[in-house]
Amino acid sequence: MNTGSQENMSTPVSDDDLPGFYDVFSAFWQGKWIVVAFIVVGLLGSLVFLGVAKPRYRAVVTVVPSLQTQLNDYNRTLLLLDKIVHGPNARKMPDWLGFIISAFTEGRDNGVNVMSEVLSWKELTPAAAFEIFEQQLRATKTSDLFLQGLAQSPEGKGLSESERVAITQRFDVRSYAQRGIPKVDVLLWYTDPELAARWVNTFVNLALEQSRAEMLVLLQDAVANELAVNTQYLDLLRQAASHEGAPARSAGQSAVTAATDPLLVEPSSGRLEMLQAQIDWLSKMTVQSLEGDLAFVATPATAAAAPYFPNRIVVVAVGIAIGLVLGFLVILGRLSVGYFRKMRPIAR
Repeated sequence: MNTGSQENMSTPVSDDDLPGFYDVFSAFWQGKWIVVAFIVVGLLGSLVFLGVAKPRYRAVVTVVPSLQTQLNDYNRTLLLLDKIVHGPNARKMPDWLGFIISAFTEGRDNGVNVMSEVLSWKELTPAAAFEIFEQQLRATKTSDLFLQGLAQSPEGKGLSESERVAITQRFDVRSYAQRGIPKVDVLLWYTDPELAARWVNTFVNLALEQSRAEMLVLLQDAVANELAVNTQYLDLLRQAASHEGAPARSAGQSAVTAATDPLLVEPSSGRLEMLQAQIDWLSKMTVQSLEGDLAFVATPATAAAAPYFPNRIVVVAVGIAIGLVLGFLVILGRLSVGYFRKMRPIAR
């Protein structure tokens, strides 16, 4: 055998040298108090978090479409307007619908497409009315109105401008369908459960008022436009009926006008009376008295009894789980270090 010195000779490692199930179980059992200590630390940490974190309460309002009967006032008005515009005695002039919608859409960005469809259908359906309401929920004007009201309320006066804006931005509008019925949930999280419920109810009521106001504006614009057009048309008929007061027109203009409406050349007294009756009716028509919400609050918000965040059970469970995992990792680390040391090279 060579008598030279040999250094850093490693002892072979067999499978018997590796930790088995019993070794692992024994290590956990011997270090059980380490696990318990980490669990206690995790539990204390969760309790500290619960004591420091500001609780937030959730308020929810559920809104569904209105019944068809709640829209009867609007549909009666649309039906009467349609009889004037598209009835057998209607004037032979460009359709009022496109004119009104084009004028109504200027400067408006909420509900325009839906309202044009409403008039083209000649009926306000619950689905169309609910879509108008949804657009008002997301409209900037509704948020601005709520912000103005909040600034003037006793609770809002104690808040800064940035805090009031933050509250307005917390409204969460969620649309979904349940058994084929469209629904909307409006949610708000806040530290005071009473204020959260009151503010979200106020916000939804503002959207209901705005959707109704938009529908009334549309109908009022339609009535006003129809009144103006019929009045101008009646003046033309009367001028055509009077030989002395007939407007001077060129031959080309007369041909075009006659092709548009022959009654401008030979107007009848019955036609004049019919137009005058329509004008009288339109002059007396008021849409501001129309009633009916475009949506229905199925479940108003109430003050929550328990905070939505933080959830005490979840926080405590997470703290215990973290402590348990950390305790196991420490024990596994100690066990690994012990066996790594046995595998180090042994100097001979």
